[in-house]
Amino acid sequence: MASDCNNDLSLNSDLVTLQKQLTVARNEICNLRQQMRSLGHAQRKELERIQGALETWRCPGCAGTPPPVPDERVVLRSIGTVTTGFPEKRGTPRQPGVCLHGQGKLTLHGDVFTNPEHALDGLEGFSHMWILFHFHKNDATHLRAKVSPPRLNGARTGVFGTRSPNRPSPIGLSLVAIDRLDGASVYFSGVDMVDGTPVLDIKPYIPQYDNPEQFEPPASPVPRPAAPPEEREAPDGEESAGASLAAPGAAAGPERASMSPSAQVRVPSWVTQPPASKLTVTFSERAQAQLEELGGAGQLAAAIRNVLREDPRSVYLRQRWGSQFYTFLICDLHVGCKFADAERAVTVFQNCVGEECCALKTRFPSLVSAGGSAQNTLRAFQWLVGRPGASVVFGAVGLDDEGRTLEALMRSAGVCTRYVYHSELPTGRCVALVKNEHRALVAHIGAAAVYDSHHLDSDNFHTLARSKIVYVEGFFISHSFAVAEEVFTFCKSRGILTAFNLSSVYICRNHAREILQMVNRADVVFGNRAAYRALVESAERAPQVLVFSEFSGQDEDDDAEESKHLGVQSSVNGTVAFGKQRATPASVFDELRSLGKICVATDGSRPVRCKTSRGECFEVQVPPLDAASVKDTTGAGDAFVAGFLAGVVEHRHLKACIRLGCGVAARVIQQVGCQVPTYSPRQVLSAA
Repeated sequence: MASDCNNDLSLNSDLVTLQKQLTVARNEICNLRQQMRSLGHAQRKELERIQGALETWRCPGCAGTPPPVPDERVVLRSIGTVTTGFPEKRGTPRQPGVCLHGQGKLTLHGDVFTNPEHALDGLEGFSHMWILFHFHKNDATHLRAKVSPPRLNGARTGVFGTRSPNRPSPIGLSLVAIDRLDGASVYFSGVDMVDGTPVLDIKPYIPQYDNPEQFEPPASPVPRPAAPPEEREAPDGEESAGASLAAPGAAAGPERASMSPSAQVRVPSWVTQPPASKLTVTFSERAQAQLEELGGAGQLAAAIRNVLREDPRSVYLRQRWGSQFYTFLICDLHVGCKFADAERAVTVFQNCVGEECCALKTRFPSLVSAGGSAQNTLRAFQWLVGRPGASVVFGAVGLDDEGRTLEALMRSAGVCTRYVYHSELPTGRCVALVKNEHRALVAHIGAAAVYDSHHLDSDNFHTLARSKIVYVEGFFISHSFAVAEEVFTFCKSRGILTAFNLSSVYICRNHAREILQMVNRADVVFGNRAAYRALVESAERAPQVLVFSEFSGQDEDDDAEESKHLGVQSSVNGTVAFGKQRATPASVFDELRSLGKICVATDGSRPVRCKTSRGECFEVQVPPLDAASVKDTTGAGDAFVAGFLAGVVEHRHLKACIRLGCGVAARVIQQVGCQVPTYSPRQVLSAA
């Protein structure tokens, strides 16, 4: 018997060792896949560079002859640059007529002509000019034969039947009014270009040539006479007036009939009568007061109204991010507004000068960190477990510098990133102002709000299948509930432990039905007293979805109602995160599941309360902390969740997981922002 027991113990030990080795191997394979993707991208870039170098390289013997230009490639030279009040594509008028009074400046490059101002001689005699420019911020990854113009409101048509910037040759054409000439610069009105746009050419506008309504075609077509065999046919522009009048069959001074403009010029009905009508623009009292304070209640307000009236959002944004806040820059002014698509209206809520943000940075110390509630949790989790690649974050970012910075920060923290990249949306950002014990956060989640089910590809589900814990925070539910529901359903079918965070009061109030469904599916739930109270109040208005009967029994103390709250304060963003952990003994997860649904409630410095659907309820004291050492509580809840999940991964029992969460939160709130400590977590782990 003793021998059999020893054999069983040895076999179990070998199985645990093999499971650990298998998990390490899977992590290495995941890391290798990430490296292969990065190397493949770098290889493509290097091949493009080498190809470009080979195409322009000439041997010394034929260096004096110009290189042959491929038939399919045309190299154009920029003659100047446009300066406007629109630094970003977002909010820039689509046509010159949208913002007629918007002013811009075109400056010729000094290396094009020796005296560039001489090239503008004679232009002052014209009232308007054409500007041909390059859509230099066109970051479309592939061409589409059919596009969806905003005026068509979702319908598709051929790209050459539109003025879409996403073209095979990204060249724009604008008719603008000439205000004045100053040296090598032309000041004009009617801006529809981003600041810094390269200009390819400018031409004067001549109504007799450029306006079809000014054309006077002959009453009957006159055939062009063929040139005699012994004479050369003159090329266009070389025929003299006399030769033209003496041509056989041509009457001197032919009568010309004026045709109606409608017979000459026609456009599709979606241009004259677009399905998407113009919007009604209103300013809130605050926004109006801000404009008056800036001295822009007249012309600046008109420019904002003209931009918003035409609805600057793309069809994609209208459909996926409808009645949401929208921000854009115009002349260093940050404009914040909200669309009401059902009423075809938009309200401007705020106008603040961009310099004010810069002034805050210069007047007060500031720092930048990888944010988002779930990402804060994963960074702290990685600090505790100390194994790179032990967690994976799924979410969405923009194709911009902030997105690249965010990805670099997360990877440097040891978190694997599985981002979806959006070209039309910016990476989510949040500004947090901290003064003593007070704090204020303003978030614009941007691209993070667009994460759909089709973004969950087979690789993502493969990662989920190998996970031990999957964590979703409530902010994600506000825009991607279907994704979270699909993920939790998948986890339940595979026996994967799920954790959910209520996140905030407004999420629980505004999305109570969805939050309740996620709580019903989750194995472990976090939330603070205020968030849980808001959820209970909202659920009472919809009793058919109330699912707390198993663990909402009253206690004898005054905190009976709050004992049901499911803890954690969090910061911003709606990113879903999934922890990919090493294999742990089944007994750890069996212990958690044997307790049923576990609800953890945090309440600042007051005891953390835990309640299960099996009726067990207990408290864990929060270690005392000098109030003077508390600098910022912004990421306390995120850090608590990180400690709790790390405790589960490190094979700790439930109370020890809660103590570890308290210890991590205590370290984080002693510094500004949810910053991971630079020292070893050994002391925190041992204290729990």
